[in-house]
Amino acid sequence: MAAYMDWCNACNEYHNNFHTRKVMINAFALICAAGRKDAHGEYGEPLTPREKLELFFSALAHDLYHNGRDNGGELFLLEDISVGAAVPFMENAGVDKNVQERIRFLVRWTDLNPHARQKLSSDAHFDERTKNLGLVLSDADILASVALTAEQALEETINLGKEWEAVGKGKIGAQAYLAFVDFVLGKDERKLQSRPGRFFNPNIPKVVSGVFGKLKRMERLHKKSPFPPYWP
Repeated sequence: MAAYMDWCNACNEYHNNFHTRKVMINAFALICAAGRKDAHGEYGEPLTPREKLELFFSALAHDLYHNGRDNGGELFLLEDISVGAAVPFMENAGVDKNVQERIRFLVRWTDLNPHARQKLSSDAHFDERTKNLGLVLSDADILASVALTAEQALEETINLGKEWEAVGKGKIGAQAYLAFVDFVLGKDERKLQSRPGRFFNPNIPKVVSGVFGKLKRMERLHKKSPFPPYWP
């Protein structure tokens, strides 16, 4: 699968093999947070071995194919293509059809469109625990961009900006980063949504402020007007 991903996504500045590995590491961090308690609260129940395996595989498969663009308003377009690319690997490993459908459902949670989130939340075929696992994968997908360190988030943002430029979407500046944050976290609260993700929520204001400030300084350094905000 890693070789297939390199072949499909090698030209992408952001959605590439390196991004997938980081999402898998982020998933591991969220697994470690699950079941913890501290002064800020509780972070959900520990995940079962099966849930951990499904989460890791979903992280591996979630961008198995990515064209460097977005879904163009069609829900789950790239997510379903990625799962479709993963199906032969699951078939060869003898993965049960029901498990394959769970993997598809989990990967769909990485479509950050609010309408996608609403549709998944109301899906009666999957229980609340599985939906929370989807939220964990969604949080793993964006964790490095909003909730670890400002330095890492800035690197993620610059790489995403290069990918956008390559397909004609324009540059990412300070205001565009805030638009991205509001899109993926919610404008009112700016929080990760899974219970394990809440462990990292105290980091978000500092990370977002740090990235915004660095991008503003970069804009002044280059003596250009702020880049136009873009987010579908």
